[in-house]
Amino acid sequence: MAIQRKCPNCLTWNDEESHCKSCATALAPELIREKKDKIKEAIITERPPNALDRIVDGMRYSRWLPIRAIFWMAYSVWLVLFAIVSFFIALIAWTPG
Repeated sequence: MAIQRKCPNCLTWNDEESHCKSCATALAPELIREKKDKIKEAIITERPPNALDRIVDGMRYSRWLPIRAIFWMAYSVWLVLFAIVSFFIALIAWTPG
């Protein structure tokens, strides 16, 4: 039995084609998902950075050494804290199994 897909644009029934016969709208789920992903990516790249991103980037690429040092120390503390918490979460998840 052949798969039939109804075009959401012109409501025409199509057989196993990836695009509509009459209006060339994408019908295959892979193509629709790819199109949505491209739209989401375009929206994310066009969005201006928020205040926190500007502050973090300003500290990371600052021309002043003390500010860069403070950023990298805070980043290192965050990384170690994240590793410790992840270890305990993995330990807790491992015990019931």
